[in-house]
Amino acid sequence: MAKRLIVQDYLQALLKMNETINSYLPFWNQGQGGNISLKSESIIAIKPTGFRLDQLRGWDDFATLNFLDFAIELKNLAQSSSSTLLYEKAYSDLIAQARDRSGSAHRASMEVGFHIFLPATYVCHFHHLNSVLLAELIDQGNAKDFLIKWGHDLAVVPYIRPGWELTQYFINNSVRAPIILMRNHGLLLQMNGLADFRRFEEFDKDLKKFLGEVLAADLHQKEREVKERDITAPFRFYFPDLAIFEEKLKSFLKSEGNEFSMDYDRQPPLDMIENWQAIVYLSQLMPQLSTLSPDEVEELKTTPTELARMREIAKGVKA
Repeated sequence: MAKRLIVQDYLQALLKMNETINSYLPFWNQGQGGNISLKSESIIAIKPTGFRLDQLRGWDDFATLNFLDFAIELKNLAQSSSSTLLYEKAYSDLIAQARDRSGSAHRASMEVGFHIFLPATYVCHFHHLNSVLLAELIDQGNAKDFLIKWGHDLAVVPYIRPGWELTQYFINNSVRAPIILMRNHGLLLQMNGLADFRRFEEFDKDLKKFLGEVLAADLHQKEREVKERDITAPFRFYFPDLAIFEEKLKSFLKSEGNEFSMDYDRQPPLDMIENWQAIVYLSQLMPQLSTLSPDEVEELKTTPTELARMREIAKGVKA
């Protein structure tokens, strides 16, 4: 029944957007990061936890649930009084219960909460590296020229821990901008059709040109270098997945003092290569880019929704 509720054209449009996102790895997204969704009638279809975006090829690859019922449960949770850890555990449990009720073969992404509270038909969240740089420049007051054209399309939210806290932010704050920059995380696109996504592609091209001028760098050349050369860089926590996968990623790196490089003799998986290339790209272009604090890194590693994601990956759920 759920399948009939989702118009096939909607799904094909989402998959077309996803195909474009995956054509720019690792600069638009990396590893199991990011999530995409569409809403129709009472159903949301979203990337399952533990999946890569490039593994989504058809309906059966998505997790589905009744988002109207789930939204009520999330609002009730937001109004309750509890500790942060208990909130996170309750949120993780609600995702599992929603899966059981829907009969979906997959557990929904840990970010399903904010996908529900963004009103657009399509929501795409991915770790777009140039948006991480732009958010930093905006915070510094160094992006005024870029904002002349794009300011009305943009919103910037501070770093907020993924999971319940990020969901709660969007429960409490109505953000209507089609492009939402997330400090030390990436971006969110909320769209009602492919034309909105094409608008984002125009944004991406303008942003690359702007960053090249501000940072005095050829970004196209930098992308080629990152993918073709073995470049050393410090290990820095620029966004959440680098904290979550720290131990695994470092197992494929070789240390050179305070610098690291990828040890290809250890046959690193594509996920780890992409995450490392993201670190190299960001550190090369903006050495002073803000990172997550030690406390934020440790909190991420014990978040119930992140632990659930790790369990799904350990099961070998297409990851």
